[in-house]
Amino acid sequence: MNIDFLIYILYILAMHSTYTLNTDELTSQFIFALQQIYPGKRIEIYVQEAQDETEYLLKDPQLLAAVEDINNGKNLVSVPLENF
Repeated sequence: MNIDFLIYILYILAMHSTYTLNTDELTSQFIFALQQIYPGKRIEIYVQEAQDETEYLLKDPQLLAAVEDINNGKNLVSVPLENF
């Protein structure tokens, strides 16, 4: 990834941002970009393991029931395209 582009993107998101990335994407370029966005500032870095979105959604019983209904062709609603 181009470092100037990374700095630009991080600058746009600078005030309060959450960056979700794999550990192999945490490079010296990423750290350098943070230093360029927050020059001379004290920053706080909070790290936690990111939850898989699919895993999170599949824990919702209502969503699971809706998926089951779709798979079984039940409780489906048809909406004419003209309504859009």
